[in-house]
Amino acid sequence: GGGFPVLEAMSDILTSYLDKLVDDGKLPGVAIQISHNQNIVYSHCYGVSDDKQTPFGFDTLCRIFSMTKPILSVGIMVLAERDLIRFDDPISLHLPEWQDNKVRVFVKFDENGGCVTEAARSPITIHHLLTHTSGIDYGFWSSNDSVTSQFYRTKNLEIPVPISTHSETNAPYPSNLTEFCSRLLEVPLAFHPGTRFQYSCGTDVLGRIIESVTKQNLATFISETITRPLGMFDTFFSIPESRLNQLATCYRAIAPPNQTSSPLITLPDTSALQSPPFYRFASEFNIGSTDASTCPWIEGGALERCPSGGGGLISCVNDYIKFSEMLTNNGTLGDVTILSPQSVAHMRKNFLEPTQMTNLAAQYLGFGYGLSVGVRGVARACAGGWGGVAGTYFLSDAENGISLAFTTQVMDFMLVVPNLRPDVCVMTYELCGVPTSESQPQITAQHQLQTKID
Repeated sequence: GGGFPVLEAMSDILTSYLDKLVDDGKLPGVAIQISHNQNIVYSHCYGVSDDKQTPFGFDTLCRIFSMTKPILSVGIMVLAERDLIRFDDPISLHLPEWQDNKVRVFVKFDENGGCVTEAARSPITIHHLLTHTSGIDYGFWSSNDSVTSQFYRTKNLEIPVPISTHSETNAPYPSNLTEFCSRLLEVPLAFHPGTRFQYSCGTDVLGRIIESVTKQNLATFISETITRPLGMFDTFFSIPESRLNQLATCYRAIAPPNQTSSPLITLPDTSALQSPPFYRFASEFNIGSTDASTCPWIEGGALERCPSGGGGLISCVNDYIKFSEMLTNNGTLGDVTILSPQSVAHMRKNFLEPTQMTNLAAQYLGFGYGLSVGVRGVARACAGGWGGVAGTYFLSDAENGISLAFTTQVMDFMLVVPNLRPDVCVMTYELCGVPTSESQPQITAQHQLQTKID
C-alpha cells in the first residue's frame, strides 16, 4: 500500500510491545507521545492508572520524580541568561551559609564509628550541582554504593519523599528549602567537588539558589517562567484535592521469584495486591497514595512547603511532550521562547571526563547541564533526556527533530522490564525513520508477523 510503510509498521510494533507489557501484568498502564519535526507522529495509551480500573490517559497525572530535574535545570539556565548567576559561581555566593570552611568531605570512620572528615579542597559551584559532581549524595543508595548515603536517611534528607526502608529517619520532613539546605550542610560530602559523578540531591540545592536569587518561591518561579508559558497547566508540585481523581496510583514491581527483590524498599502490605507482579506502593510514606488525607502532594502538604526541584513535580504526557519539544526546537515552542539555542546546547553537552563517569549508568554517553547525553547504541550524543524512578522517561534530539514523553507509575520497574527505556528509544528512532546503530529490539515473531507489510 501507499503511505509511509516504515512508520506504519513501527507504530504497530511499538503498540504491540507496550500493550503486551500491560497485558502481562508488568506495567499497570502507559501513555506515550512521539513528535518528529514538531508534529506528533505517534501517541498511545493503554492499561489502568489505579485499582478502580481508571483508564491510563495522556492527561493521567504522574509523579515524575527525577524528570523534575531537567525542568529545574532550565530554570537555572534562565537565570544565567538574565546574568543573575554564573556557572562557575561558588554556591556560597548565593547561599552564604555554605562558606568553604563549613563544607567537609568524608574520609573514613574511626575505630569508635565516628566520622573523620577533611575540608573540601575547592568550593562547590553551580556547574558541579548541574553535572552531579559536587560530592553531595542521595539517601537511597545501599551502603555498598555509598557510605555517606546513611547520613541523609538519618536527617530525613530524602526529598521529595523517603523511598528507602531504612528506619533511621527520626528528623521531621524539612519545612522549606532553606531548612533542607542547612540540614544538608551538616552531612559530609562523599568526595571532593569536581572529582567524579554521583547522582544526587544537588538539584534541590539549585532550587534553593533559584529562591535566593529571584526572591520567589520555587513553585511560583517554575510556573511563571517555564510551565505556564509552555501551556503545561497540569505540571505542579502540589495537587488540588479536586484533581486527585486524575492522579495515578504509584505501584511497586516485585522481583520475579528467581531474583532477590530490591534492597532499597521493603515490600509493602501484601493485602493491597493488584495483579502480579504489582503491589500498591502503600509504604508508611504514602508515596502511592491518592487519598487527600495521606498524599504528600496534596495542596498545603509537605511538597508545597518544601518543593523538591530534584523530584517533586507531578505532570502528564500531554504536558511533558511540550517541554521535550521546546528543548528539541532549541529553546522555543511555537511563539514562546524559554531559552537561547546556546543554553540548550549546554544542557546537551557532555561535561564529564572519562575518569569521572564511573557512577554514570552505562547506557548514557555522558552528562550535561541537567540532561543525560545520548543513549548507548541508540541515540547519538545529540540527544538529551532523563527519567524518573517510577518509570517515566523523556528524550529530546534536536539534530533529528525527535521528542519523546512516556509515563507509567511503577517503582522498581527495572526488575520486570529492564530494557524498557532502550527498547522504547530504538523504536522511537525507527518510527521516525532515523536509523540507529542497534537493530530492532527483539519483538516476538508473532508481533512481527502481525505487523509485516505485504
